[in-house]
Amino acid sequence: MIPILFFSSYGSLTRGGQKSLWYILRDLDRTLYRPVLLCQEEGELTRKAAELKIPVEILRVPPLRPVNFFTILSFAARLFALARKYGIKIVHSEELKINLFLGPLRLFGGLKTIWHVRVLWDTPFQKRLSLLICDRVVCVSGAVAASFSGFLWGHKIVVIPNGIDAWEFYPSAGGFSFPGEDKTPLVGCIGSLLEHKGLHVLIEAAAMALQKGPPFKLILVGGGEKAYVDRLKALAADLEIGGRVVFWGEEADPRGLMGRMAVIAMPSLSGEGLSRSLLEAMAMAKPIVASGLPQNAELITDGETGLLSETGSAADLSRQLLRLLENRELGEKLGQNARKYVMEHHGLAATMAAIHSLFAEFAKK
Repeated sequence: MIPILFFSSYGSLTRGGQKSLWYILRDLDRTLYRPVLLCQEEGELTRKAAELKIPVEILRVPPLRPVNFFTILSFAARLFALARKYGIKIVHSEELKINLFLGPLRLFGGLKTIWHVRVLWDTPFQKRLSLLICDRVVCVSGAVAASFSGFLWGHKIVVIPNGIDAWEFYPSAGGFSFPGEDKTPLVGCIGSLLEHKGLHVLIEAAAMALQKGPPFKLILVGGGEKAYVDRLKALAADLEIGGRVVFWGEEADPRGLMGRMAVIAMPSLSGEGLSRSLLEAMAMAKPIVASGLPQNAELITDGETGLLSETGSAADLSRQLLRLLENRELGEKLGQNARKYVMEHHGLAATMAAIHSLFAEFAKK
């Protein structure tokens, strides 16, 4: 068996990247590969990995700053020792720093390194560096891969879209209720409450829609930066819809909440690689409005598998929300088309086949 070191920045399973990694760990062919999980913190991901008898190591990555020079040296020594302890042959990391630290083992010890890029930021230096120090760069969407266009060593790029277990996320997986709930329709958004996710645009859009259309509540599911969450709460109060906006917090298993949502909104402004929350909503046949980012447009064909709104436009998002709130038949049609698309193009089996093919390529060398 070939030992593979998997690195995750987070130990929880509330983020899309960690969910994607969990599926890889769970479905990896253990007759061929022996996974080891390195994480910066303990959480549900590390607990579930341990239940599968996957070795788990906790090691915090120090910031790459001159003032941390000796801390960085200590970390590198511990990382080298860990790699030797398990006889690691392949490193699969979501954090480029891990691949950078293990560069000497790649150059002189035959180690193969993979950077799995799950986000899309304008970081040209980092991308050029990754193609220099990694054997493969895995991109979760064509939009992410396109951001590497024109760089040297572009042959190292491979696109492996996120896969979804369509029988874990299916239309009847909902039915959740909570104390004091009434039958008011819910418009929901699931994901981290961060500024680039565009929740302020969604709150503004909700206020506009409530002035023109049927009543509904907006439910935001996820944790986030306190300063931004406070801004969102203040914005809702200023727009006089504070009583109609629910800040739910993190939810390890959002399926029940998603099942109760009449419409799911994904108003991201930037940063998305290929939204797992969007894939999950599609698998559950939910009516969806997503911002028109290229990576969202890879999943949502406007008017067929969901609706796209102009990125950053509260007015256009409000218009699209009202279309779905006022036309249930349209929402049902889009939802069914979305599930069909996900099952045909983003099944977990296809993703795992691509991952296994990638590892097998290195196993032969």
